[in-house]
Amino acid sequence: MGPKKRKKSKKQLLEEQEEALRLAKQEAEELSRMRLARLIEIKNLQEDAKLREKRSINEHSIRLYILEKNVRLFESVKKKFLDDRINMRQEDEWRQYLCCDRLPLPSDPSSMNTHLYYWSSLKEAEFMDNILEWIEKYIALLSDLERLIEEPLDATPTKVENWKEVRESYRSEIFKKFDQGTFHILRKIETKMNRIDYWTVDYKRITKNVKICMWAWLTFPISDITKRDPPSVDFPDIGIKIHLPIPFDRKYVVVRVIYVTFDPLSDSSKTWNQPSQPSEGSVVEVVDYWHQKKTEFEREIWNEQFRMLELERKQLGAETVNEPSMKSLVHHKETNDPIKAPVDDTQIDEEKQTSSEIEQIEDDQIVPQKNSEIVEDDETVPNEAEEEYYSANTLLTTVQGSSELISLESIEDFNYDIKEDILDCIFAVQESPSQNVSLRKITQEGKISYIVNNLQKLKVDQSYKDNILKYFKILPAFDSGIKEYLIGSKETKEIGNREINFLKKIKTLLRVETTPHELNLRKFTILGGIYYFDLIKHIMQQFPLKDESCIQVQVGMYEIEKDDFVFIYEPPQIVETDEDEEEKPPPDDNIDKLIQVEISLPEHILWFEAPTPVLWHKDEKIWSKQHVYDIKFNEEKQVINFRVGRALPIGLCAVRYNNLPFQTWEMRPGAVGSNTVLFSLTASTVILEFTIKGDKVALESLQNATGAALEPILGKFYSIYELVNIMKRTGLDIFPGNDAFLYVEGHSLKDYVVEDQAYMGMAMFSQYFQFSWSRWNMLAGWSTVVYQTRQTYLQKQLPNYSMVMSNLFLSTIVACSEVSPAFSEESIPNIGFNPDLYSLLKNICSKKVRKLIRNIDINLVSTVYNFIEKTKFFSYS
Repeated sequence: MGPKKRKKSKKQLLEEQEEALRLAKQEAEELSRMRLARLIEIKNLQEDAKLREKRSINEHSIRLYILEKNVRLFESVKKKFLDDRINMRQEDEWRQYLCCDRLPLPSDPSSMNTHLYYWSSLKEAEFMDNILEWIEKYIALLSDLERLIEEPLDATPTKVENWKEVRESYRSEIFKKFDQGTFHILRKIETKMNRIDYWTVDYKRITKNVKICMWAWLTFPISDITKRDPPSVDFPDIGIKIHLPIPFDRKYVVVRVIYVTFDPLSDSSKTWNQPSQPSEGSVVEVVDYWHQKKTEFEREIWNEQFRMLELERKQLGAETVNEPSMKSLVHHKETNDPIKAPVDDTQIDEEKQTSSEIEQIEDDQIVPQKNSEIVEDDETVPNEAEEEYYSANTLLTTVQGSSELISLESIEDFNYDIKEDILDCIFAVQESPSQNVSLRKITQEGKISYIVNNLQKLKVDQSYKDNILKYFKILPAFDSGIKEYLIGSKETKEIGNREINFLKKIKTLLRVETTPHELNLRKFTILGGIYYFDLIKHIMQQFPLKDESCIQVQVGMYEIEKDDFVFIYEPPQIVETDEDEEEKPPPDDNIDKLIQVEISLPEHILWFEAPTPVLWHKDEKIWSKQHVYDIKFNEEKQVINFRVGRALPIGLCAVRYNNLPFQTWEMRPGAVGSNTVLFSLTASTVILEFTIKGDKVALESLQNATGAALEPILGKFYSIYELVNIMKRTGLDIFPGNDAFLYVEGHSLKDYVVEDQAYMGMAMFSQYFQFSWSRWNMLAGWSTVVYQTRQTYLQKQLPNYSMVMSNLFLSTIVACSEVSPAFSEESIPNIGFNPDLYSLLKNICSKKVRKLIRNIDINLVSTVYNFIEKTKFFSYS
């Protein structure tokens, strides 16, 4: 027998009961205290939300007031710059009028057309010597006209179109004169051209912008048994060699090459003109509109959170009213039964409805499949797939049954490598898809987001995709300019997602459609001038009569007749050989039937890569690689060799933005009292330094260039248009257009509104502050620009750089540096609220600078702004 149990005394039982009551009372008090603390926390959250909304409204009112004031200042600076340019143009026209050179004003289409008619009717202008003198004058005239077209200033669109028509008329007449001069030379080929030997004659005339060379065999009789090589023509003054194929060893033609240093063809192509920048309105309108969108979205999110907090508050209040008695707590301690929290009727109904939906979904699930075959009920799924199937099935059932967003923690352990047969089981697909569906997990900004990857690429029924979208919804959210993706059961909607909408819009508007062989002149450019290559038939010569007079018969119009050489080249078919046999290139007999051309690259161009020869198709008005074959480039000799199947104008094309993106940039004030600004750029290949003074800009130094093409202009001041035009024509285009991001890899495209405001703010303080690039700029995204700045005016020792972040709603100095391990958007203490860079710099600058900024040099500010705006270094660095 075991030991006898001792019976507790009444005193001990009473003490235990009192202790249980005391513990229950303490627990009840603790629960009551926690509920009260939570109620206070909910109340504070609600009050904080109201305060944040009021603060946001007040900040936006201040933002609009400051922006309107700053925008008026910026517009006055831009207007002053425009007015000065208009006055300068009027002064240039007046000086040209006083020259009395009998040339029309380029800005007057009527006088230009009248002069063109006069020139076209001159008999003296039909001979080559006179033609070249006139053409040199008209090339300078057309250069001024092109400047008017590219910088119309206050000209109306109708007037610009008239200028373009006048330009085309002059160009057409110039080349018509070339043909007339050639005709008069070929009529007396033996006397007008230089006699090289008994058979051969040539001709050349060289001016500053035009070089014309011709070569021909005289049409003397030749024996059928006489053999001679096909003609090989070398024009060293132009830097071109032409080798004609076999048929021309007995076919008499005149080889003519006219080289012009400019490009009169490309601007008539449909891909030449730069698309206009899509506009959302003024800065104030854009900021106000998207702030309202952002506020509406934040209010919608907060209303949902407020509803949940209010529901929680009511539940906490209900628990307080229906607090369990001490007796029930004692009973709970003894029986260890859980005490159920009070639940209202609506919650019970929702739980019943949810459970019924889950049961219905489970009933609707089809049986698993194995190897695309239906498995019977008594069969089992393989162990490897079973766990994946049930985990995925449980997740999807939960997603469908819930009307709220899933917490990210609840699906942390979800298996993302769902196999094809498992998806077939879940989504009841009749036919197995051709490829797997992978759910990719993306971590961005420290937050987990999920997307369905490559959904549209699946070659399956649409119902399959609909089922996937039914379970996995992507909800773009907009929170302080950061885009997040959350899984939810609501329909996808875009609220304030300005970046996606705007980028999609500009890509559609700015993209240029081209034919398969057409050269896109937004991506490529023609450098080094144009080679007009023609094969011209001989003209019947004079015949002497017995009375020592001559007669010459001309059939048809008094004009040259060109030989339409066309050869459609088809490369030989590659024949498969045995593995043991050595592969030999197939014989190519057709390659020698093409015209071979060899061009020495012009030395006045900076060639950063081997160019590609292209031909101009007059009817389509396009540059094309069609009919160009067997391209070879000798880098040591700077010679390009190729073959063509047609005698057409030849151009050398290169990538337009071959020096983008930039690696670094810096802008700083010049020497004290010099009233200059120094601007340096480190491009992909070259390093450039500019000096901006007044309304002029000078290229001070150029490092790592491939030639000396720009050495004559170093240190010389030009207007922005002149300097940009010179650099572009020499192959150094560092001035991206509105659509350059479509053709530049590694760009960091920025919001044009934010970028433009930053450029103007930098220009306003360019004489007192130093600005530099930041590695965080590319990582900041489309809506934010990041850079460094510090005040240098009257500083004995330069301070450290401050990191500035600017977006659509504010500019601030962030607690971050170039050497920080991660970028932080948190502002430094006591920086205040500043809607743009100008207001920020005005607040942090010294009192001396704040006084000097009232009397700044408008010409210098305008020139700095317009020049750095052309480089767009925020978007391409």
